Amino acid sequence: MTEDADADANTTALPRTISGSLVDHVMDRHLIPWALYDLSGARAPDSLETMQDYFRRFRGLRGKSLDGISYESLQRSWCAFIRRWNRMLEDGRNFQQWLANR
Repeated sequence: MTEDADADANTTALPRTISGSLVDHVMDRHLIPWALYDLSGARAPDSLETMQDYFRRFRGLRGKSLDGISYESLQRSWCAFIRRWNRMLEDGRNFQQWLANR
């Protein structure tokens, strides 16, 4: 065996994402902590059906739909939506009114 092969054989495998970077794996956990349509991170959420409607409208504000989008992209967008929801509640603002006025 070569010296490089010995070094490779003695390394411990680390969890990796599609791009192969451990940094990406850690970053993903921070950016997308919730599964798509998971309300566990939302503060005082409405019903799931209502929140999904708000999410469709939230994406629509950015000219985006839910069709033909990868699960990962939708999950990232869902997490951004939940963060916005929580931030507006913390600031005492009404998300539904904000959405209607956009």
